Amino acid sequence: MDKDLEAALLLHEDANAIQSWKQEKELEHKEDDQEDDEEEDEEYYEALSWEGKNWPVVLAGFVINALLSGGHGREQIGAAFRSDISSQRSVLQMLSPVGNNCFGMLFLPRLLELGLPPWLVTALGNVSLAVANLICLSATPLLHRWGCRRLLLLLGFVYSTAFTLAALAFSMPGPLAATAIVAGSLRELVFLVVQVAVSRCFERKRPLAIGVTAAGTSLNQIMGPPMIAFMQSRYSPRTMLLVISVLMLQICIAASLMPSGRGRGALLPVDHLAMVRRREVVLLCLVIAVISATMSVFWFTIPLALLSTGHNSREMVPYFSIPGLANFITRVVIGLLLCHLCRPTPLMRLCSTLSAVTISVWFWCERPFWRIVWLSLCGGCSGVTRVLISLVVLEAVGLQWQAEALSLISVTTGFATLLVGEVADLSRVLTGSYASKMYAMSAFLMLTQVLWEFVDVRASEPSSTHQRREKKPTDCR
Repeated sequence: MDKDLEAALLLHEDANAIQSWKQEKELEHKEDDQEDDEEEDEEYYEALSWEGKNWPVVLAGFVINALLSGGHGREQIGAAFRSDISSQRSVLQMLSPVGNNCFGMLFLPRLLELGLPPWLVTALGNVSLAVANLICLSATPLLHRWGCRRLLLLLGFVYSTAFTLAALAFSMPGPLAATAIVAGSLRELVFLVVQVAVSRCFERKRPLAIGVTAAGTSLNQIMGPPMIAFMQSRYSPRTMLLVISVLMLQICIAASLMPSGRGRGALLPVDHLAMVRRREVVLLCLVIAVISATMSVFWFTIPLALLSTGHNSREMVPYFSIPGLANFITRVVIGLLLCHLCRPTPLMRLCSTLSAVTISVWFWCERPFWRIVWLSLCGGCSGVTRVLISLVVLEAVGLQWQAEALSLISVTTGFATLLVGEVADLSRVLTGSYASKMYAMSAFLMLTQVLWEFVDVRASEPSSTHQRREKKPTDCR
């Protein structure tokens, strides 16, 4: 009996010892976690102190966007191609893939002058559009391997070389078309790299930084076409292409201000298929792709709609310059507001709804003043939407997955542009009026409002600890 009592007492003492040992271990783990959190907080706020010194990255991104985006040359299409509406339509379809910028004003007239039929020009445009969006799938591996700085240096050199070769092959349609496709195909990749670089260098002022960077696109929409028109009146096309090739070297200079992408700010390798397996992310990419594609088709339809109502090239200038100015202002203003006031997702839904309304209304306005007012409102909404794309993606997937999500959006946008363009143009052909095409594009934008109901951005957000690590801005010294 005494032995049994002693054994029971020993077991009780052992249980108490084990329990006390577990409590000591738990306290040690808590202390270690607390020390790790304190060290992480110190690194986090130390990185935030460098956020104010990362503004040269914004300047570099602004310059790159201003060089590559360019005005669409819409107001000069009527003067360059007065033959018939079908040839103008082919040119406008080509402008989107071949750089989506003023430089299309140089390539496309020359391709038609060299005897390429309009259907072939359109086919080249479709090829360039597909390549431009598919090449974005390689963004994350390239960023992981080379970093933002070296990748932009390489792309700037390729751009400059493409325009130099275009000047040398100005009388040969094949090489000229090839260089035009190369120049247009790399544009989306450059924009994606710039967005990722700016996002990784900022946290608290990230919306403002992205808005200022994206404003470079609007600036060239205002200044690009007059500059190209001035150069066309003074210099030969070969000389203009050589001048542009020198300007493209400024991308390399701006790239030197970008973060290297190594060390603390480096991108980690990710699973390419993991993004596709997440239903919320796929729906988000689909919604953003449809919005972007619809707005692109709308802006390329405006010149044709104005030409059908008897407007000439000079009369079309305010229809694009004033909305371009509104686009520029809203990109900066929305960046300031998002730093303090609201979340990007509800604002993006509001802007897409306003765009659907303006697209339906502006064509029926008879007075030019009200047409310009409605187009300016649409231009402002378009500028806000372009800024919000990166911010909505960051809100949904975090910083580490941003490049993957943006590349998936770019690919989806390419296919969505073909779908929206063909469906909207089919409605115009069946009814014989551009009003039906406007209604079709408004319907696509309203369809995204339905899809938004199935997208829960919070379901894709990372944990708080991981989110803090992802939001940590990169020291861009």
